[in-house]
Amino acid sequence: MVYSQKFIAVVKANGRVLREKDNNTVYLPFNTEYELFFKNLESRDCIVNVSIDGNDVLNNNKIIIKANSTSNLEGFLKNNKVTNKFKFIKKTQKIIEHRGDYVDDGLIRVEYRFAKIKPVTIETTHIHHYDNFFHPFGCQCQTCNPIKHNPFIPYYGSPIYTISESVSSNSGEVKGILKGNQTAYTSCACANQLGNSDNLNNQIHFNSSVNLPVPDLKLDEGITVKGSKSKQRFIEATVDELEESSHVIVIHLKGSLSEDKPIEKPLTVETKVICSTCGVRNKSRNKFCSECGTALF
Repeated sequence: MVYSQKFIAVVKANGRVLREKDNNTVYLPFNTEYELFFKNLESRDCIVNVSIDGNDVLNNNKIIIKANSTSNLEGFLKNNKVTNKFKFIKKTQKIIEHRGDYVDDGLIRVEYRFAKIKPVTIETTHIHHYDNFFHPFGCQCQTCNPIKHNPFIPYYGSPIYTISESVSSNSGEVKGILKGNQTAYTSCACANQLGNSDNLNNQIHFNSSVNLPVPDLKLDEGITVKGSKSKQRFIEATVDELEESSHVIVIHLKGSLSEDKPIEKPLTVETKVICSTCGVRNKSRNKFCSECGTALF
């Protein structure tokens, strides 16, 4: 679970939340399908843009997550439906030679912006009255006789304040897609501004006719491709005017703990952690080994 700015983003496999280790790294077996789960802890709606391996998986749309609610994304979005689920595979030499090697392969980037806080206008009314000591019999002040108030009588004492609130509404609205409490953005001006780049400057092409250096393959590196079909659907919705600033969460997917330890099962939050120093199995909530005190994460 990655928490930042009252927003949570997690990776789930087989319906279970996966554990993050150092620097928001999630260890997932190759050839495993996964989904993304989001939770908005703010009292305002927010929009979310998701890019994986440097590619916008929402097809220039945005997901709207209502205030104090959750949403999930199973796979690649096109128009108002998800076509294929996310699938994490190993990045082999053949894949690199065909599609190229990108610096942001294996990275899930979640960018989100909250709706603006609606301004509140406070209107204050001053009402003055006499203190009891200065009130003669038959006084015609507003306190003693509000109907026959004499405006020419001088006032004494402290004022009484009555406060009324008026909330000014925002005029900006953004169209989107909604599924129950889950929503996704459709095309709009801000969607074009926040669109994903093609990362052409980060791409390395390999041609057999040119002697280019071949990068060192790491056994834990992988990419996300289209998996099985999905039936997830979205419908249109709206959101209020958005803040100018955005927040970003980055999650790194890896397929092995080390060069000789590939992941066989997803590391969930319930998975017991084995200490690298003494080999003792610790409960998932432990941050330090119960036997030798070594940091587990």
